[in-house]
Amino acid sequence: MGIAVNTTELCLLDRRRRALCDGLYLRATPGALTAIMGPCGCGKSVFLRLLTGYERPAQGRIFFGSSELWADYEQVRDIIGYVPQAEVMIPELLVSESLDYRLRFRFRNRGPEERREQIQRTCAMLGLGDLDSLLAKRVGSPEWRGEYPSGGERRRINIAHEILSQPQVLFMDEPTSGLASIDADGLIKQMRVLAVQRTIPVIMTIHAPGRETFECFHDVLVMGMGGVVAYYGRQSKAVEYFHKTTPITYQGENPAEYILKCVSNEPHAGREAALRFRECCRQPGFEYLIRPLDGEEVAPSLPHQGGMASL
Repeated sequence: MGIAVNTTELCLLDRRRRALCDGLYLRATPGALTAIMGPCGCGKSVFLRLLTGYERPAQGRIFFGSSELWADYEQVRDIIGYVPQAEVMIPELLVSESLDYRLRFRFRNRGPEERREQIQRTCAMLGLGDLDSLLAKRVGSPEWRGEYPSGGERRRINIAHEILSQPQVLFMDEPTSGLASIDADGLIKQMRVLAVQRTIPVIMTIHAPGRETFECFHDVLVMGMGGVVAYYGRQSKAVEYFHKTTPITYQGENPAEYILKCVSNEPHAGREAALRFRECCRQPGFEYLIRPLDGEEVAPSLPHQGGMASL
């Protein structure tokens, strides 16, 4: 049984006592792909840093299974995967060396052949073609010229490093940043397959996904300015929710662009959207909304490490 990620309502203030996160929460189930969307500056990356333990909330609690992040940090940190926006690879290494080092540090008892097979499976799953040629290249960096992986390939290689560690929860910060739309669509489809096949929650921030990318998500958390919840529920109901609860009419455009317009184009949009969402949570007809924890059990306990099958 996979691990659920649940939080109570989280709050975080900056040095000027302004809210960076104000009542945000997450309820991610095993096998679900969740998008965290919102306008620039609304606090998406801050929220992700709270969920991964890089920031500590001023108020609220975060649970992985029944283990609380800060109370059981030594246990919890080993099951969390996190892919930041910035690449964290050594450009001088061969791609094969970089991935192999990741596996050797994480799983010290695995032999060379087992590591090689796992690297090839993971790269193939991420849509990286001509593997022999790719693995023989140096990782490189965006500034380097020559025979190095492209920006899209390097982005997938960066993600492969984290998938190889076999996390039981995977967080990703803007994984499609810098990718062409067709590559972004392919990557998010692969992340959905990963979530379902390995029965893990995959949670990512994303700014303005295309239509096909948006439709890959199971759940969508839309943030408003001020770090508030403007919508949290099924992806398939998000457009209907905003069409019903705002004066902005949906005219068949990209759903993500429509949603961002709904939470950005009115005075005090974030606060008003948050109040509207909380009111709808109390009304019939909005059962597809995901509500915050309310005194119930958070989730089953953490399984033992190593209990998940290799990709």
